[in-house]
Amino acid sequence: LFLLMLAWAVPGKALAESNSGSNSQTKTCEPYILTTQMAFDPEPQKSLDGRLAQAYPYPPVLGWQQVKVPHIWPKKNVDLIETAWYRIEWRSECKNAEGILSPVALGLDALSSAGAVYSNGDLIWTDSSLVPPLSDSWNMPRWWQLPRSSLHEGVNAIWIRVTGMAQAQAGIGALYLGSPQKVRERNENSVWRQRTAYLLTGMMSGAVGIIFLVVFLMYRTDRSYGWFALMSLIWVVYLYTVRATDGRPFNDTLTMTRASVAACSGVISLRSRPVYAGTSHTSP
Repeated sequence: LFLLMLAWAVPGKALAESNSGSNSQTKTCEPYILTTQMAFDPEPQKSLDGRLAQAYPYPPVLGWQQVKVPHIWPKKNVDLIETAWYRIEWRSECKNAEGILSPVALGLDALSSAGAVYSNGDLIWTDSSLVPPLSDSWNMPRWWQLPRSSLHEGVNAIWIRVTGMAQAQAGIGALYLGSPQKVRERNENSVWRQRTAYLLTGMMSGAVGIIFLVVFLMYRTDRSYGWFALMSLIWVVYLYTVRATDGRPFNDTLTMTRASVAACSGVISLRSRPVYAGTSHTSP
């Protein structure tokens, strides 16, 4: 069971998941996406209120281009923090018996590294820090029911402000619109896959690591117990970096990313180490 959980918890990038069927109208009358565009913001300070986002979006005027979601920024070889905006235009023809637009919810599986979400001109969510040290939402699925007051007939727009580093695979993950019930159900699946599975695996790895550490302290002549304990505890550190929502204990998310890579490399190195290496036996 432990090995199966380890295999399950090898993190895949949430930003690489597909979102098939989100931009087409279904038979059960669901909202559908018309276009998705993205542009970098040359003046990101205009849309900030301290560390948080302004109550009203201030996207750039120029530079818009069509993209497909999930979307990752083009990679750059410099540690440069940038801000980009995504504009998702959508519409819904679903109405209740009184002719009022049916409730609509938005789900987002990932956002790297920090951002804010608007429904037309209304702010519905913002990360706790949009300036360094940035929040880290790359593996945090969220969903929101769009305020009815922010919706209108015809084409609506969702604005997503994203601040991050291209070197750290900044962008947004799978995005989906639908009824609140369907979006909530999909979000629950994403939370299990991106959050809960890692938490359970981390707890199991930590427990196993402590057990093997105790055994090693009792039987120090067999160092394989110590190596396995060290590997398990390093794996716990790696899973912490996967679940972290900010850069702590570091000053920025890029350092956290590098720490994650270092921890993963340490686990791989220890796993490839022969079991008999370092084992010594005393003569009877």
